[in-house]
Amino acid sequence: MPATFLGVWDEIRRLYASTNEAKIRGFSATRFLVQQRQGRALHRVRRTERHPHEMSFLPDVVTVCEALQRSRFDPATDEVRYLGLGVGDVLKLTAEEAADVFRVHPSISRPLATLFDLGVGYLQLGQGSNTLSGGEAQRLKLAASSPRRRDTEPTVYVLDEPTTGLHHGAT
Repeated sequence: MPATFLGVWDEIRRLYASTNEAKIRGFSATRFLVQQRQGRALHRVRRTERHPHEMSFLPDVVTVCEALQRSRFDPATDEVRYLGLGVGDVLKLTAEEAADVFRVHPSISRPLATLFDLGVGYLQLGQGSNTLSGGEAQRLKLAASSPRRRDTEPTVYVLDEPTTGLHHGAT
């Protein structure tokens, strides 16, 4: 998922844990882990969250449990709000939207703005890495190693154009 790959999810988790609502409920940053599911009912649902449907002469279609499509978190966790957004809502934001929401937090907004600069600001923070195209994955890696993110020595990137797979009319 882009948020974890860029390293911004830890910052977002800490931000949610620092809200008054989270403190009142005794939630720490670990409560906002993506894989964390609170309560037995959600643990039972997790085992059956993906439902394969066999299709004749076509690849199987897999649907996701409706309860889990709403949020990856249990209701108590998702009730904690930052600027009106639950933590599950944040995962559905595009990098561009999230950069705007977290603009006062440079450690979150800068890496997300880099994704926008690289032309993939449309990626959702919680999007599965298995759904990324090769080009999207490369841009995500480039954003993660961007000198704009780190105060390190200057870096030179050599970007090579593909020579195969392009349409004959492409230049």
